[in-house]
Amino acid sequence: NTPLHFEMGLYGVLIVDPPQGPGFVRGYAPQTDHVIRYDREVIWACGAHDHRWRKYSHNHAFSDPEPNDPDSFTAGGGLDNWRPSVFTISGAVARDGATPITDGRAMGRAALGDTVLVRVLNATYAVQEYRIGADVMAIAQDGRAFGVPPFGSYSEPFVIPAGQPFQLTSAMRYELLIQPTRTGAITMQVDYRDWVTKALLGRARTSILVA
Repeated sequence: NTPLHFEMGLYGVLIVDPPQGPGFVRGYAPQTDHVIRYDREVIWACGAHDHRWRKYSHNHAFSDPEPNDPDSFTAGGGLDNWRPSVFTISGAVARDGATPITDGRAMGRAALGDTVLVRVLNATYAVQEYRIGADVMAIAQDGRAFGVPPFGSYSEPFVIPAGQPFQLTSAMRYELLIQPTRTGAITMQVDYRDWVTKALLGRARTSILVA
């Protein structure tokens, strides 16, 4: 019952480090054999949950609990009516759409001069639209580095200017590099939008604090 398992939190960020280990990431850098060093890592796994689904069992919407038999699955059973009411970033719950999450699972910390690697995952059934308060360099999508062989022949890293929105659909991942130029908070806002109508379903905020 994949939709329900996903809704209950069965997702995560799978990280495969290059041979150099943590602190290094694959990216377009021919002079270093396409390995980039970073100082800090921030993971934003953005989730959303419909609290009504919490009462469902793992056999919900099956007339006969046989997942390999298409005839045992009933029409919808509520799983075709996803209305998220709780919004999270890496497991930390957003109190509302205006108050930034300060839980350390979501909020990052860095020092001036650091290179910060941000891994963003859309872990919902919504289209997610992000705005980050600093210029970021997108270096990879779905674990494949832009501009790096063997998959990067027709791509290259690109800059997303501060405040410019960008979107990810379900299960998409970006790897972003940020090099803070001043102290203070680098804000991040994620809007959760309906797949069809694009209506705003919810919002969460957090930041990277640069000292």
